Amino acid sequence: MKLEIDVIRKRRDKLISEMKSHRRMINYKQQEYTALSKFLETEANKPNQNEIIRLKKQKNRLEFKLSTEPRLTLDMERELIRKINDISSELNTKLRYAGLEKKFNLLEGDVKRFSSKIEEISNTIKEINKQTDELYSKLKALLGIKEDNRSSMRSINRFSNSEHKKKHIVQEQEINLKDIAIITRKNKDKDDN
Repeated sequence: MKLEIDVIRKRRDKLISEMKSHRRMINYKQQEYTALSKFLETEANKPNQNEIIRLKKQKNRLEFKLSTEPRLTLDMERELIRKINDISSELNTKLRYAGLEKKFNLLEGDVKRFSSKIEEISNTIKEINKQTDELYSKLKALLGIKEDNRSSMRSINRFSNSEHKKKHIVQEQEINLKDIAIITRKNKDKDDN
């Protein structure tokens, strides 16, 4: 039974380290995602596919004219090359923004994928915790160890939500304050005598 518990614990440890790795990745991807979303929010940075297609056609038309027209003067060639360079630089800027938009969409998919993996691993870990608790209970029964309320409360607290824990802490504080008030009152009664 101890070997079975050890195997389950090793599997659980492996899943926890995998989940930590996924959380690091999702944090990195979310930061990059928010930075890109802020950058692409402005109207000037949004890529326009129609504009990109128009610039590509214009560039191709000018390059074709430069390479095929036989009666170009040197000044006309220079002017065509200058126009081609201007269009190329504008096209490169637009294409860079289009690439950022593709990366933005890929990051969104990555964040969703890692979130689902984390949730899946978390559910698996919960099942493993239940199996481990059952095995420990069986082991204690075999060894004749009685389960006390604290061990059963530990397993309940592990799966309980945080609000329950907060209420429990508040109740403890109230009891402590009440005890202090009683002690203070007893001391006042002694002083009066």
